[in-house]
Amino acid sequence: MPVFALVAAGAYDGAALDKLLRQLRPDLNDVIIRLCKNDRGVTATYKNRLKDLRYANQGRPVDKAIVVRDTHGRGANEVMEELKHGYAPNDHPFPVEFAVVVPELEAWLIADHEARTKLSREIGGEFIQYQPLNFPPEQLPDPKMRLSKLLAAAGISYTSQVAAHLAELSNVVTIEQLYQSFTLFKRAAHNC
Repeated sequence: MPVFALVAAGAYDGAALDKLLRQLRPDLNDVIIRLCKNDRGVTATYKNRLKDLRYANQGRPVDKAIVVRDTHGRGANEVMEELKHGYAPNDHPFPVEFAVVVPELEAWLIADHEARTKLSREIGGEFIQYQPLNFPPEQLPDPKMRLSKLLAAAGISYTSQVAAHLAELSNVVTIEQLYQSFTLFKRAAHNC
């Protein structure tokens, strides 16, 4: 059973991406997460995080690493090119894949209204039957703020633990239908 690594910005992204990756790849033995504080930090430090992953799997390298960062309104191709600039595949004993999230991870978490409804039932102070959004969440100027407000209506504070649980409840097929950037993440999970 393979051991993968995720290199991501912060605790919210790492927690949610871990759960989404495990849905896409139920065969994984473990997911090792390396955080970079923010999206600029991903671009600036992921190469050092990859060096660390040579020994992160009980003294051995991981089987694969996926580097993920949000675009925050920049073009997905521009961010991808920036990530790959200076990357040398032969520097690592494992494959490395890159994925960008448009505009940020919370847009993916907003996608599945049924997951938000389940979350409100499980941990909310008030049950809310959420409705599907009537526009693509990738167009939201601040998906994290929007998600925080949607959850607050059910009495739920948006934390990294809530992000992980919402990702766990989310249907990855629903997310993929709405987001091309999720398709890139899915390919990164499966491409070996």
